[in-house]
This record gives sequence, C-alpha cells and structure tokens, in this order.
Amino acid sequence: NSTWSTWKQINHIATNLGITAGTTAGPIVTSSTGTNATLPTASTTASGVVTTGNQSWAGIKTFSSSPIVPTPASDSHAATKAYVDSVSGAIPTGRTSGDTGIGYLLYAGTTATAGRLDGGTTAPSGTTRLNYGGYLYATRLYDGGTRVAISTRSISTGSGLSGGGNLTANRTLTVDSTVIRTTGNQTLGGTKTFSSPVVVATPTGTTHATTKAYVDGNFLKSVGNNTLTGNLNMGTYKLTVGVIDPLFEINNKYYSTYAPSMTGVKEETTATISLKDFNCENVQEGSSCFYDIDFNNQEDGSDLWIFRNVIDIGENWKNLEVILTSSFRGDVWYSKLPEENKLRISVIPSSGKNDLDEISYRLTARRFDHQKWTNMPDDVESGSALVVK
Repeated sequence: NSTWSTWKQINHIATNLGITAGTTAGPIVTSSTGTNATLPTASTTASGVVTTGNQSWAGIKTFSSSPIVPTPASDSHAATKAYVDSVSGAIPTGRTSGDTGIGYLLYAGTTATAGRLDGGTTAPSGTTRLNYGGYLYATRLYDGGTRVAISTRSISTGSGLSGGGNLTANRTLTVDSTVIRTTGNQTLGGTKTFSSPVVVATPTGTTHATTKAYVDGNFLKSVGNNTLTGNLNMGTYKLTVGVIDPLFEINNKYYSTYAPSMTGVKEETTATISLKDFNCENVQEGSSCFYDIDFNNQEDGSDLWIFRNVIDIGENWKNLEVILTSSFRGDVWYSKLPEENKLRISVIPSSGKNDLDEISYRLTARRFDHQKWTNMPDDVESGSALVVK
C-alpha cells in the first residue's frame, strides 16, 4: 500500500546516501550503501555560522534587520548608534532627542528645544536657520557661500579715519586730509624720514623737488671733475679757485692758458694808438705831440667807456695806474686831467714823426666795490686755499 511505499522510500534514502563535512561551499551528499548517516556538527571549520568562536566571513552579507552590537572598545569594532550620537560633532538631520554630550549640540528639527539646535523657517524669507537659545555661536558665518561679519563686533577708526561702528549695517571707512593719498594735492607738515629713496618727476617749477639726474646734469659737483655747457652766472658772489685755465684746442691738440692773479679787485683795459693820430700841429722840431683819451666822448659799450664807469678812480685820479710803451725811440709820458675827464699821452720822437709808429697803453684802477673784497677774507673754508710753504 501507499504507506509502506512511503516508508520504504525514506528507508532507502537513509541507507543509500552519505553526508560528509565538505568545504566552505557547504556539506557534500554522496551515494552510499552503508548505514544511516549522521550530519556533521557545525564548527568554526565548517561552512556554517556559529554563535561562539572567531570566524572570518567573505563576500557581501545583507541583513534584513539591524544587527545588534555591544559598545565598541577598539578602533576596529562596529559602533552602536548611541555611541555615535554621544561623540559625533555632526548634527544629524531630524534629531529630536538624546544626550548632547560634552561640547556638542543636538539637532531638534523645526521645534525649538532648550539646549539644542533647531532649523526654524521664520527668518529670513523661509531660509533654514539654526538657533541655540536665541544665539548662534561660531568663529565664521556664511550666507549663501559668502562669509559675513558678526553683528556684535565693531570697527573702530583711528587717526585719519572716519565711518566706523558696529557691524549691524555696512560701514564705509573714509580717509581724511591727515592721511597721505596717492592722488591730488596735499600739504604735509612735520619731519618725514624715508628709509628708501624718494622717486620724483623731473622738476619744472622753482619749488619742485629735483631728481639726481637733474642735479648731476645742471650743477657743480663738490667732488670730481665738472663739465659745464652754457654760462656760469653766480651773480655778485665770489668765486674762489686755485687756477683759472682757459683751454684752447688747436689742430686737435689742447693747450692751457692761465689767467694772472692780482692783489685787490681791479679793472684793466689795454689798447694801441697810432702816432699819426697824435696832434702835432704847430709843433717845432724837438717839441712834443699829444693824444687825449677823452672819457666823455667814448662810445656806449666800448672798452674805455665800460672801464671808466666801473672803476673807483679816486680823488685826483689817484687810483688810476697807467703803463705806456712806444714802438720808437723818444720820450713818452702821460698827464691826468680829472677836471676835463681826460688822460693826455705826450711823445717826442727822437727821429721825427713816423705814421707807422705807435704807443700801447695799459690802464688799471680799483673796481667800484673794491672795499667789499679785502685781502683778508673772513669766509675761508678749510682746504680751500693754496698752501705756500
């Protein structure tokens, strides 16, 4: 009958199948003619999961329910949710309860809860915000990615600045006239000491600061050689030099000439007079001829005119010195005629008058301001004089 057949089939399975431990892939079932087989006991070496002992699992294990683990004690241990909430610095979204921990805050959702952060939407304009007892404490605040200032802080303005205040509103700082600006005209007071060279533009006005290039190119240097182009005008001041050397270039070769020195400030003028210009009318053999230098009739700007106007000729022309030289044998002399403002030169040629003969003269007199420049100067600087031993 069917009951017997069923029993028999089961009995055959028990006597004809064998089961061994197999590998980690699972138990192995094989044909056998032996007695009833017994399944091997699960162990750490078998492919099953045991409740005691250490095991290493490979592959992905997906849990349909959350596994329960103890509080972690080592760095590699799985952590409980309570442990993560107690030490994490992050604010988990939707957090409504739990311990705040030491130095950390919890998120209370949209409901304001004492001691926790909440994400209210009352200001500004529906933007999510975080509140903590009416205050938000942070070293940096950002609004839409832009860092903003903390309103309880303020900007104080020092000397030269205005426009400070707290940061509840935008502040514009203004620099007043006491601060040096990069543009515009300003008047500076006090002593300004610069640790680096001051760069200025080429001067164009009399009060402008000058550049080194302008000074080097337009003024005498105190040390070294100086080459000047143009006239040197020192006004009424004295020029103290050791040697005056007008330099001449002749056939591509240079030659020095030297100006003579003179005691006292004096003026000189020289000229020649032809003997044919002398007045010899009604002069007998052996009598004199004469020539008058009439200072009243000299052309404006001529040598004699300038000489007479820049000298201190003195009473009875005592300061006028005359040197005469003739080109002929004979007598030559001069006479001062101050009443007529004339200097008369007389000659007696020993061999008669020859129109080719001439007389040269040299007139020297003190300059009109000679008393200002004495032979004992009081403005001498050390090292500026010629040393005579």
